[in-house]
Amino acid sequence: MILNLLLVVSVSAIASAQVHQKPMVISGFVRDFQGRVIDSANVVLQNRMFQPVAQTVTDKMGYYSLKVEKRDYNSLLAIRMSDYGKTRLEFWAWKIPPADSLLIDPRYHRLEVYGLNAFVVQGSGSRSIFVYFRPMSLTRYAEWQSLHDTTGSEMRVIGPTLATKDIAVTIDGQVSNILDLCEVKEKAKVGFMRGYFIQCTLPNSKPRDTTSRIVIAVTDPENQDKGEGMLFWSGD
Repeated sequence: MILNLLLVVSVSAIASAQVHQKPMVISGFVRDFQGRVIDSANVVLQNRMFQPVAQTVTDKMGYYSLKVEKRDYNSLLAIRMSDYGKTRLEFWAWKIPPADSLLIDPRYHRLEVYGLNAFVVQGSGSRSIFVYFRPMSLTRYAEWQSLHDTTGSEMRVIGPTLATKDIAVTIDGQVSNILDLCEVKEKAKVGFMRGYFIQCTLPNSKPRDTTSRIVIAVTDPENQDKGEGMLFWSGD
């Protein structure tokens, strides 16, 4: 009887704490690469199944705010849906960490920086990090569609051929130097996609066991399509 009572009290305390838990606020301004705010942009927070958890639309100043349960989330995307796939491609932020408040300012244009992941090689001895991403140019995608390639065998052409000069990296607001770049073929559902591994310097001031914000900005050297992606990296 006493055990049952203690169990009821414990469950009630947990439920009460969850009800009164302060929500997490994710907010920011959505802009283009000229710094102009984008009104009526859809901002969507997703779980690991890419299902919407919360969503909103930017106001006339390009501002958005989401109040959600304080926990980690898979991704956040931003795009004005009426422009999607026609004149613009979306911004992605990955591995959204729990926090009382989190500022994310999306920038987007005509290039998607997708699938960001990062890792540090154990025992390498260098303060560097490997980052993977897969870029897709809207201009190239339209050209690929015009070829009526239904097999997808040449899907990699929708990704630009990049050099280090076409990529800008910041980690926690500090410029990160690109030490090396390697193009890879990523097997997709149909055909292959063009992806990149880059090795970048880590800030000397990064404390252990903290989450870093990695931002990758890419410009297609042939058509000037631009895009940006963000990854919150905890070092795991």
